[in-house]
Amino acid sequence: MATVLRSPATETDGLYYVSSGEKAGIIVLQAYIYSVNNANADFDVRLDTSDYQIDPKTSTVANPVSLRIDGHDYPCSGGGGKTGGPWNVLEFRVHGQAAAEAIATWFSTNCSLRSPPGYKLYSQFIPSKTIFNTNEPVIVKFQLKNADERTVIFQRGGQQRGYRDNQYGFRAQFSDQKVWGQAVPDVGSPVNHGGVGVIAPLVSGKTFEDQIDLKKWFAFDKPGTYMIHGFYQLDLYQEAFMPWNVVWRDYASADFTVVIK
Repeated sequence: MATVLRSPATETDGLYYVSSGEKAGIIVLQAYIYSVNNANADFDVRLDTSDYQIDPKTSTVANPVSLRIDGHDYPCSGGGGKTGGPWNVLEFRVHGQAAAEAIATWFSTNCSLRSPPGYKLYSQFIPSKTIFNTNEPVIVKFQLKNADERTVIFQRGGQQRGYRDNQYGFRAQFSDQKVWGQAVPDVGSPVNHGGVGVIAPLVSGKTFEDQIDLKKWFAFDKPGTYMIHGFYQLDLYQEAFMPWNVVWRDYASADFTVVIK
């Protein structure tokens, strides 16, 4: 059974109903306060709570609440629970480390900050052919080698439910006998609706491999040489696959060339 968090007896702090200004009848069972960027400038506050009702038409909190700490009001930025309700998760966005740490102190929990782990990683993109035709897929292999002594844990997935896997990104320049270094437009769609994400442990000395079709980014409809810079987003974790366990966001990148005839 979850333990109810004990907070200081401060009448002016806690969860309040926005409409009435009265203290909310929602019990906080567990609090997680964690940075959402490398600069430690913005934070999420996730509260696991007792059940509360949602509006079935809008799938939002039926009686909206705010979090009041040290005279500051933080509007609710989201919630979660069973489809159709009731829900038992509340989320708030907070700007500034000092404010986040004050909230963590009030809930008697930790404020998770990000810091660079300094892993030694080697990445490359390898075209599957030396020359491609304009009317065929342009497949490249992505390789990420762990050259560190430690196991690296990164997130795979979470941005692939759409036209392409947006964990990857590319920019390209085109050259032929007439032009040099011409920017190549991205003809694909970056819109995605998330997707299944998992954590992928990569032990020392091992290599992670994947492949991608660059035609989801570029048309490659003109013969010539395409100089491409590619990257792969790395959300690095220290343990379990939870948002408060992200220690750093990095990018594994490399330059490569594709020839089209």
